[in-house]
Amino acid sequence: MQRLQVVGNLTKDVEVKTVNSKGKEYLMTTLSVAVNDDDNTLFIDFDVWGKQAENAGKFLQKGSKVFIEGTMQNNVYEKDGVKHYGYKFRADNVTYLSNTKAVSSEMANLVSNRPKNVATESNVKQDENTLSK
Repeated sequence: MQRLQVVGNLTKDVEVKTVNSKGKEYLMTTLSVAVNDDDNTLFIDFDVWGKQAENAGKFLQKGSKVFIEGTMQNNVYEKDGVKHYGYKFRADNVTYLSNTKAVSSEMANLVSNRPKNVATESNVKQDENTLSK
């Protein structure tokens, strides 16, 4: 089994879905990643399962930078009586390398809901100037 490690940006927003298999439900998403290599851009789709898929849906969005470690597997399927051959990539580990949508909105809420009496760098400098006069 081939191991793959890539750093790239998501090319679309994450959509998490529920997949039924053998009477059990699993969370799953596909992360589409653009990887720049010199003058070329390579587009790779990674299947992500379980808690990692759930977290990707909560925290990632189009443009998010990620580091993905995974495996490459042969993919053989038949459509309209014709066999098709290709590769599938399964993410074993997804690391978020840029601000995520949840972190960005959380920071915006913290700043907008900050009490007025909280000292900021500019408040402190103004008070120091007022005291020194």
